[in-house]
Amino acid sequence: MDGGEDEDAPEGGVFLDVEGVEFLDDGDDGDGPPPPESDDEEGDEYGAEGGVEGDDDGEGEGEGGGVGVDGTKRVAAAAVDDLSALTFDSHAGPVYCVASRSLGEGKGAMVASGGGDDLVFLWTHGGGGGGDGEGRRAAPLRLAGHTDSVVAVGFDSAGELLASAAMDGVTIVWDAATGAEVSRLEGPGDALEWGYWHPRGPVYLAGTADGQVWMWNARSAECMNVLAGHSGAVTCGSFAPDGKTAVTASADGSVRVWDPRSAAVLQNFAGARDEPVTALALSALSPLAISGAESGRLQLLQLKTGKCLGTLAGHTDSIESVAFASFGGASYQLVASGSMDCSLRVWDVNSLQIRSVYAHDSGVVKVCWHPTEPLLVSAVADGDVLVWDTRSNTARKLTGHVDCILDCVVTADAIVSASDDETAKVWKL
Repeated sequence: MDGGEDEDAPEGGVFLDVEGVEFLDDGDDGDGPPPPESDDEEGDEYGAEGGVEGDDDGEGEGEGGGVGVDGTKRVAAAAVDDLSALTFDSHAGPVYCVASRSLGEGKGAMVASGGGDDLVFLWTHGGGGGGDGEGRRAAPLRLAGHTDSVVAVGFDSAGELLASAAMDGVTIVWDAATGAEVSRLEGPGDALEWGYWHPRGPVYLAGTADGQVWMWNARSAECMNVLAGHSGAVTCGSFAPDGKTAVTASADGSVRVWDPRSAAVLQNFAGARDEPVTALALSALSPLAISGAESGRLQLLQLKTGKCLGTLAGHTDSIESVAFASFGGASYQLVASGSMDCSLRVWDVNSLQIRSVYAHDSGVVKVCWHPTEPLLVSAVADGDVLVWDTRSNTARKLTGHVDCILDCVVTADAIVSASDDETAKVWKL
């Protein structure tokens, strides 16, 4: 069955026309802001609780050859060969989420990390080398304001704002250059599960544990709409790539497509109530979504017509992550799925056939495609990161974490991972 042949890819555009909300042109270069200033008085102070104590040149010594941003705290729980280029260890609890933003060619990247210590840190890296001391960083900014664990961080499309969503039900918007608080997005009466920026404007969407989805103007903190209808926690969601609709999935087993202006439900994929949806991804090449359930079932969904195009069978445990490849074109799309059944699977979207199965020693927590190459990254519950070449079906194992990986992002030249071992690591690609 052809999953996307009968529909054209969505046309570009934005859905909002709200005073005070500015959208980027499609041609924005997106280089992002300069690195955070270590002596900016507007940012929260960072001292003994989350500070940096390293060499004067900014290069602390990490474990196993990695570059430690804070060389004062980490003690390896086990003898692990650390192949990372840089270890960030200023958090005093599990690191639940990371986001990365390029600072321009040759300038490295800005990283945001959020954790169980209720804190957000902004820090930079220069790509580094495989544990050879080439990593670089400015002093991190410590952003305090949440009263519970931070579960999602993300930069807006302009790279000017950072949002952090937490289990205290609050999203805080920060200036990505200075760390100053810009606004607090409040209203949800329960914990936030995730957050997502509009692709071309300062509009933020977040799903809650009580079944609602909130949308704000991130600069003014004005609530623009509440999408209500799910009867269980909204486990995942995002704006569509064209910005005109929002798609959400829930523990009630359903996936819904919304008109954000009117809060109307455009499509409702009801699913089965005994199969909470645990993972969701949208294609940037065609109006398709892939949903993964706690039962291990995957479904390919046509977002415009409201049809389920097929079920992808093979996994035997909860789907933790799904991702569409961004290369190949609409006529040849691939999607990857990672499961607690210790496998990573790659599927051909048009034929609904499985292309590859990659076995792991532990459950697969997160899967990410490289933005331009046929490389697939899997983050594993045993602490390993694996980079798969889908052409040769070979893998490179990156070790260094000593506990479960909780989040992972992939850029053109680096991987950033977050772990239960209270660290985030940068790996060179």
